[in-house]
Amino acid sequence: MYFSQRATFKDVVFTQKSDGEWSAKLLSQLDLTTIALLREEHTSPKSLSSLTDGQVLTLAGIFVLQTYFTKERKLWKLVVEKARRKLISQGIKAEQIDSLANSF
Repeated sequence: MYFSQRATFKDVVFTQKSDGEWSAKLLSQLDLTTIALLREEHTSPKSLSSLTDGQVLTLAGIFVLQTYFTKERKLWKLVVEKARRKLISQGIKAEQIDSLANSF
């Protein structure tokens, strides 16, 4: 997945909604225009077929923070935990989250 290096971790965090799910505003940080394009970036698009757009965006948000902003981990750790809780509450198993997120 192409990530715009001009964005900061705060730019990514601020696209997360209050319930822990990422909004479509994340797409602008990824230099993508649609969620369909984001789904195509996944190494296994079929594994995302049953997920909502919000769930896919949330997995991508987790991926971006964990991949591009490791030095700032202490600052975004709780944001990712909130996102994980949201995904788990929607029926995604905890062990699936990293596997799905890391496949972008």
